[in-house]
Amino acid sequence: MLRLALGVLALTISCISAAPEIAGVRIADIYRQLKSSQEIAIQAEAAKTAVAEDPRFDALREVQLQMEDLKSQISTLEEGDTAAAERLRQQLIVKSDEEVSLRKEVIVFQGEQFKAIHRRMVDQMEAELAKLHAKAAEIATTHGYPLLIDLSGKTNTTLPFVIYAKDPVDLTDLVLADCELIDSTETPEP
Repeated sequence: MLRLALGVLALTISCISAAPEIAGVRIADIYRQLKSSQEIAIQAEAAKTAVAEDPRFDALREVQLQMEDLKSQISTLEEGDTAAAERLRQQLIVKSDEEVSLRKEVIVFQGEQFKAIHRRMVDQMEAELAKLHAKAAEIATTHGYPLLIDLSGKTNTTLPFVIYAKDPVDLTDLVLADCELIDSTETPEP
């Protein structure tokens, strides 16, 4: 029993004296600087802009202009012309119903398109982040670090994941330099 206790004590002392050195990397900083990640954002914005060019939006604007025209015609009619005013009001009601229907269609269409754009963007971002993680792990392993943490990571409450790190070895610049070499030869899928 004494031998076991001495063995555990010796093992504990050796672990304390030879604590592994921890390396850190700021993945978020690297991601923001990469041309490929900037291109992903540009592609997403271009896709969102293209959604607004759909004919549904033109049809909605056209109906809204027609409604404004009908309102203008109603307001300029003489008071004695009730039959014409009533006819224009009926047309305005029909156009108003058409406008509501088109607006709903546009909102649903836009929502579906933006959701698809967002999904593609997230998929591309996840792929880029997976490459970054793999590259960072490769560099940490190459330099002999048994543990690598993301110094830019946040918890689900948006607080920093790492509360304190005394002079961590920061591999961010090494990973960024390596990724910039790769980034210059690759472009993300549209």
